[in-house]
Amino acid sequence: MKQFTIQPGNEIRGMMIRLYPDKETEEKLRLLESDARHVWNWLVKQTEEVIAARQAYAIRNGLVSAKPQAPDYVGLTPEAAKEAKETYIQQLRDWHSAVHKATDKVPECAYRSFKDLQSHFGCEHDYTLLKRVDSWYHEDDEERVIVGNAHFYRALTKNYFTRGSNQRRKKFRRSSDPMPLQVRSGECFELGNFGTRRGNPFYDCRIKFNGLKIKGRLPGKTPEGRVLEGVSITHKADGWWASIKVEVPIRQLPPAVPGSVIGIDVGLDNIAAMSDGNIVPNIRGRIYVERIAGRQAMAAERRAQNLPTDRMEAATHRLQLAASRHMKHEIFNKVIKPLATTETIKLEQLPSKIGQMGSSKVSVMRFIRSSLLERYGARDDKGQPVPGNRVREVEPHYTSQDCSQCGYRSKESWDYEHGRIGECPQCKYRADRDLNAARNIAAKPAISLTP
Repeated sequence: MKQFTIQPGNEIRGMMIRLYPDKETEEKLRLLESDARHVWNWLVKQTEEVIAARQAYAIRNGLVSAKPQAPDYVGLTPEAAKEAKETYIQQLRDWHSAVHKATDKVPECAYRSFKDLQSHFGCEHDYTLLKRVDSWYHEDDEERVIVGNAHFYRALTKNYFTRGSNQRRKKFRRSSDPMPLQVRSGECFELGNFGTRRGNPFYDCRIKFNGLKIKGRLPGKTPEGRVLEGVSITHKADGWWASIKVEVPIRQLPPAVPGSVIGIDVGLDNIAAMSDGNIVPNIRGRIYVERIAGRQAMAAERRAQNLPTDRMEAATHRLQLAASRHMKHEIFNKVIKPLATTETIKLEQLPSKIGQMGSSKVSVMRFIRSSLLERYGARDDKGQPVPGNRVREVEPHYTSQDCSQCGYRSKESWDYEHGRIGECPQCKYRADRDLNAARNIAAKPAISLTP
């Protein structure tokens, strides 16, 4: 794969392109997606078997002790059960780490990399590997034409064997799960003509992928800098999308106003509240939530009557994507961009083991945090984030219970069950609950610079 050298003062940004393939091209993309999913699931299966072989080898040769057993939670208090669970999880992590270290250099515990997989099947590159693995297809698929090429399957297997330090183990992909199709080299983007559609400007473009030429559309703008080689294509509920990488100059921020501080609180009803009095409502987001809940209820009724629900589920997925894009658009334009001249931006620290991991509030908080770090964190010569001089974290304790004027702590006075407006029982200060929390965040001392 060709390596690119990013010029000093530049960075890489992603750009999404809506694709409009014809019926024949879409059929080939779906077939390629099916092949990629088959290959991915086969690799997952092999990985699970290798993990089991490593554990058996380590235990059989006395390299590690037996696998820790889950504790019996019967009769334990909630606090004791929580402590026992945390202890068991830590023991399990230590045991898996010991197994990995003990079997890392053992030839019998294969598939530590893609080269090991190629060596096992005695082939030179991944396209030959694809043809050598007979278990990828059933007997009735012997005459099926393989539509992928070497570049595509090389990117797929590299993606599978690339794993971050805190990344979870790869999982099986169902037919309903999206399967990204990507290549890492080759000129895949071609810009076309400028036009209008329904009064909105757009640029025509073309994505070249695996011998296919797919029409695309860029709404209102073209890539600002050099488009790098490679592309990733994903099928979502609302159509096909391509992702390209563009090398652009690092964004230059305007000078900050000395002494300016803003605290940000993510609310349950509002998207966010800022200590300067700006509250970003979530009116359209609540409408999306109601429509999604209605679609899900209708799908549940049809499912109970043994009726097909494919169209209902597809409509629900489209609404969920529209709600997600709307939320990101509102956050960027009404939360992130207005902070360009703020010297210090404070937000609550987000612990790694926070409760309600699937809640929308935690998801929005994580997105706001990552967006602030990407835009307002200081960067080194290579464009990588370094400890920022703008984004700070504060302790989250009691920010929603203390009065931002006198500091009196009262959980009931600022509880959401009593309405949007809270009142301090001591100084009679009345304010929106999220706004009061944002002002508490702005007043708290920073605990660390965020890298």
